[in-house]
Amino acid sequence: AGMPTPLVGGDEELGGGGGGAGDVVDSSGGGSGDDGDGDGGDGAEGGGGGGGVGFGEGGVRGGGNGGGGDGGSGEGGSGDVGGCDNGGGGSGGDCIGSVGDGIDGSAGALATVGECVAVAAQSTSAHAAADPSARADAGTRTTGSSAPWHSDISVDGADAYTLLVSEQTTGGHVWDAARCLLRFLEAEQAALLGGAPKAVLELGSGTGWLGMALASNARAQLRRVHVTEMEHGNALRWLYHNVHRNRAAGCLHGAPLTAGPCDWGWWAAGGSCEDPCGDSGARAELESEEWDLIVGSDLVYNEAGIRMLPRAFAALMRPRTIVLYAHTLNRFEHYDGLFFEELPRVGLMYERVWCEEGTGEEEAEPFSQLFPEMRVCVFRIMRHAS
Repeated sequence: AGMPTPLVGGDEELGGGGGGAGDVVDSSGGGSGDDGDGDGGDGAEGGGGGGGVGFGEGGVRGGGNGGGGDGGSGEGGSGDVGGCDNGGGGSGGDCIGSVGDGIDGSAGALATVGECVAVAAQSTSAHAAADPSARADAGTRTTGSSAPWHSDISVDGADAYTLLVSEQTTGGHVWDAARCLLRFLEAEQAALLGGAPKAVLELGSGTGWLGMALASNARAQLRRVHVTEMEHGNALRWLYHNVHRNRAAGCLHGAPLTAGPCDWGWWAAGGSCEDPCGDSGARAELESEEWDLIVGSDLVYNEAGIRMLPRAFAALMRPRTIVLYAHTLNRFEHYDGLFFEELPRVGLMYERVWCEEGTGEEEAEPFSQLFPEMRVCVFRIMRHAS
């Protein structure tokens, strides 16, 4: 539930799944590709891959009439993305991991997108072949030691974003606040991620970069990282696309990452909202999980977010949950104050735990400067002491 209809065979959130012929796609500068073959295989994530998408001459890899092969076992796509060569099985044809996301091959954008995924996967394989320990190292790279975190995660570009979403918001870009929050999490990992493996929820994941980077780097310290987006405007579809892109490239090997819908409006009515307000199954799952850490970055850019985000925090946090929100102060200056004023109305309070260096006035209270500069701060949000 809550997933777009698959364009290539595969069940939505379950392992296994059916195949079905791959879509016919016209490539830039080429003719139509052949239909892909059918049978789906077993998927470790999402449904099994169905037939790939054929590309005409001048297509993604300069391919001819490449029909997708049978779906194989391995990591299939998440929901609407079907597996193929680099996406979890598929034995033949010029198909790529990201096909099936609804980018129907118009213009030249798909070729660029596809090649990025294919090249990344090939590079990983070549590196592993040259160094047999490389794949094992990649799966255990971060163990909570002092080893610096890496940033192998990549997200697709503006062309793909425009093709996939029906309503553009701030989610098409990795903002500085997300990068700052990842650095903060790395610096404080002993305090935040020590002990038993943690369950982490990211709200408003956008591209998914923050959650994927955390899951990739701290996999040994994590039980689960769940990245979320609203379905409105195909924002969730964009998130799934980027998760699948990085799975196909091998960047999430062994990472305990899941993705799904979350609409803050589910809690905007004080918890009384029923379907069709949202996906009750997805909402129930979020509310039933004992989240150790809830994170988000630069999520407030309109009046609706000012009201809804605090209520989502309040509904999902438990007594031991740590909520960390990275916010670019003074980007939408009017909304800054309104958001932090809204927190006490739902029984929450905040404290600033980190701020990027500014002009020497960083000790001043937020919103108190006459001519403030934009800078990212990390806030801890907690319940009022009773």
